[in-house]
Amino acid sequence: MGDQKTLLQAMATADVPEEEKTATRLQMETLNIIAGGTETTARALAVGVFHLAHKPSLLLQLRDELRTVMPFPDSLASCTQLEQLPYSYLAGVVNESLRLAFGFIIRPARVYPNDPLTPISQSAYFVCMDPSIFSQPDDFNPDRWVQAARDGNKLHRYLIVLSKGSRHCLGIKYVSPLGANYPLRGSPNIGTRMVSFALAEIYLAIATVARRFDLVPYQTTVEQLQMKRDLGFTAPEKGPFTVRAKVTGLAD
Repeated sequence: MGDQKTLLQAMATADVPEEEKTATRLQMETLNIIAGGTETTARALAVGVFHLAHKPSLLLQLRDELRTVMPFPDSLASCTQLEQLPYSYLAGVVNESLRLAFGFIIRPARVYPNDPLTPISQSAYFVCMDPSIFSQPDDFNPDRWVQAARDGNKLHRYLIVLSKGSRHCLGIKYVSPLGANYPLRGSPNIGTRMVSFALAEIYLAIATVARRFDLVPYQTTVEQLQMKRDLGFTAPEKGPFTVRAKVTGLAD
């Protein structure tokens, strides 16, 4: 890395007041980064893989699309290749995975700019499960995103699991792992947003798993993914959020 600073070093040596660089402040920032960089992405991947295992027809449809850029089960696709998929079913799978993972479901406070000092808040859960926006919201339906793209319906406006505006998730930073900015053009619902570390991880992981493995759910039901308790993230009625799948074979 040479002289390049780590994130913590950059925060600790930043030109800001000393009270902004206390051990407690740095600890809280680190916890935010760890939670945002692991839990949200992990949940989206868990939700997506479960539903592909639960509904083999979805897995087969996604696999058919992936064969165009991943001809063999052990093929590896880049984000550049995945972005070329027209009206991408993969994008639909990723968006549904994010939608039904919900992210943080707390109500983050915002200020309404047209009426000063008016506090407002909204939970991502209620937007993502609003039947007036997403018909049959409990269903994992990637086709809703494909159809929205074809109809010119900007459904992605309501995908707020990473929040919106200047206080959105830090993981949505507009850079690719290679440091180059480029839009995921094949994604009908990311629009012109640039590939982020978080989204790149989800796209690449789901594409690789779906192209390579046949799966079935293992000791996991749809009900276990539904929100029964609010622990910041959604939680089932009993126990932790847990998703298991069993590999039954290798894809052709």
